[in-house]
Amino acid sequence: MKGKFYISLSIVVILFIAILGWQQYEQNKEFMDSLLLHQPIVINQVDAIHLWEKGADIREVTIDDYIKVVEWFNEYKPNRVSGEKVPQPNAQVVVDTKEGATIIINYVDGKIYVNRTDGGPDGIEYVFLDDAPKLEEFFKELIN
Repeated sequence: MKGKFYISLSIVVILFIAILGWQQYEQNKEFMDSLLLHQPIVINQVDAIHLWEKGADIREVTIDDYIKVVEWFNEYKPNRVSGEKVPQPNAQVVVDTKEGATIIINYVDGKIYVNRTDGGPDGIEYVFLDDAPKLEEFFKELIN
């Protein structure tokens, strides 16, 4: 009788540990996936940066402005993004790299969305979950 009790107890404990381990694995996987989405832009790998806003022509950004935009983009926490389709933007900063990748920072109704071609053959799209005040202010000034 005691043997069956200990076997049953062992099975319950193993199942409990497996469930807790799986939950931790899922949390870690979600965190690591978010880190893979939002990679910093290496400033010396930037070939050109252009601005686009709805109803206007594309124009090149000055070096001072593009250094600021890249710094503000890189300051954003990689674990505060979520994979999401990018809706029609109000304005964009298009970053072309020397490796041939394109990173598009989209401004849509007060939120920052990103398209990247350096994350795989189909590219990746994600949204900033928190405010990015410096980038948002840059876009607001651009639009107004």
